[in-house]
Amino acid sequence: MRSRPRSGGGGDGRRAALLPLCVLMLVTGMIVLSDAPSMTRQAVAWRKVWSRSLDERTFGPAGFGAGYVLGLSERAVAVARGPGPIFVLDPATGRVRVTIQEDARAGEADRIWEAGGTLVVLRKAAAEAGLLSGYDLVTGARSWGPRPGGEVVVSRRAVMVVTASEVTLLDARTGAAIAARPLERGCTATAAAADERVAVLDVCAGRSVQIRAMDPATGRPRWSRELPYPRAQEWPPGDEERAPGASVAVAADGTVLACLGDAVRLFTRDGARLPGTLDWPCSYGQTIVTSAGVPVVATTRGSFGPYELRGLDPGTGDVRWTGETANTAALLAIGSQVVRVPGYSDSPLSYAEPWPLVAHLQTVDALTGRTTRLPLDATASATIVEGQAGGLVITRTPSVDGAPTVISAYHLVRASRAPPGGVPLAGWPDACALLADRDLRLLGDGYLTSPHPRPPVPRPVSCDWIPPADDGDVVSVTIGWAAASEAEARRTAEEEVRYGLDRTIGTEPGIWYREMDHPAGTGHAAIVSAGPFVVTLHASTAQAVRLLAPRLRDHLRAG
Repeated sequence: MRSRPRSGGGGDGRRAALLPLCVLMLVTGMIVLSDAPSMTRQAVAWRKVWSRSLDERTFGPAGFGAGYVLGLSERAVAVARGPGPIFVLDPATGRVRVTIQEDARAGEADRIWEAGGTLVVLRKAAAEAGLLSGYDLVTGARSWGPRPGGEVVVSRRAVMVVTASEVTLLDARTGAAIAARPLERGCTATAAAADERVAVLDVCAGRSVQIRAMDPATGRPRWSRELPYPRAQEWPPGDEERAPGASVAVAADGTVLACLGDAVRLFTRDGARLPGTLDWPCSYGQTIVTSAGVPVVATTRGSFGPYELRGLDPGTGDVRWTGETANTAALLAIGSQVVRVPGYSDSPLSYAEPWPLVAHLQTVDALTGRTTRLPLDATASATIVEGQAGGLVITRTPSVDGAPTVISAYHLVRASRAPPGGVPLAGWPDACALLADRDLRLLGDGYLTSPHPRPPVPRPVSCDWIPPADDGDVVSVTIGWAAASEAEARRTAEEEVRYGLDRTIGTEPGIWYREMDHPAGTGHAAIVSAGPFVVTLHASTAQAVRLLAPRLRDHLRAG
């Protein structure tokens, strides 16, 4: 089960600047990126199954600065709110099944997992390592604990706790120690777990690295290997509680990925070294998932990319397929599909992918590498992907301006064809036609038009107008979304106004005037909603935005 760290409850940070537009294919009002022909049954849509508002009437007041901690598994969506109780939701319906009362002695919930029908909670108070407790998932009664915490990983039935002095494996149901091993002086350890596998990576000063895969039911090693480590382990390890450049990850089928410096090594569930070419750099916390029997990893060839997804042959480690992508926060395995969560952990999707305005998630067929991007029914700025529970993708809409946080669950729909969408591809306007020469003459003469085509979109979705003089107003228009109706477009615009980066400084029908702070000064913009379209306008000055936004709206209405 996956646990998410704390996130602020009184509003979230905002992205600092817009990023370049993504190259996407627009089909029937959806944005779809595909590199293979259509198949009999393919991922075609995300369908919202339920939404749950974390209102004070049900969940109680969070308190100033209180955050949210979510723990997700096949059987539960656990929500902790500051120092208050933990609510366990049914992942299929979003209804509250049981409430676990707060434990004032142990502090606020910091991370939550589920294993063997037990909710495992790490609470942080004065003790830096925290206190660990187990609660019955059905009744909410405490089963064991509190006991000292540390670095915690959870398999289907066991809990592993790694501290500076020992590695301990606990029975998730009773909290009893299954096995314990002290760490020698000069050694550090890090661990990972998935399903019925636990792996521990030991790094000792002046010696090689040892990796162990353990049976979580007994604590006995299933296999172990010694590996060369290119960097000398420092002792004491300083601020880092693990060896620098060393990490381990486990997939549900038992495949183990070990990162040591710049070397990547893969092992099968039985400990056989996969000899395939693994020529990507390591990064701490690298994720590996297995879908349809295929290990899939997110890789990068440098600190800032390029980024790739790779499907590996489970028998040889060779690369079956490779797909270029952007920065990846997490990978989720749902059936034969791998869902890529873009951007950065605990951040809105707009931080990494500000266009289009509507949130999209990329799915990859693990067998073929076929890639599709499908929209959710929320803007990217209002969507934080928390993980998966019960085969559903769980998202969080952050609290803004007094509105409660909302948890939503989405089901990946597979069918032979995509459902009907909104404005077809041919109906999207040319962004450069949304402002005429007579409109630009309000700012001055001699503007040069710079369209930004995005094949296979037949018309530019973004356009810049460059003034002849350096001190003129630079103007930019981007078509942010084409909705199925005017009402849907307005809802999208209003959601972007509420959750987006910029501040609203004024409105008129169909227009929201905005501004944002940049290192170079204040930026000026407007969001315009007319007909089924949502368009953003940027200019160097507020006066230019005020002059051009009404004309942009009128051109959209005129069609």
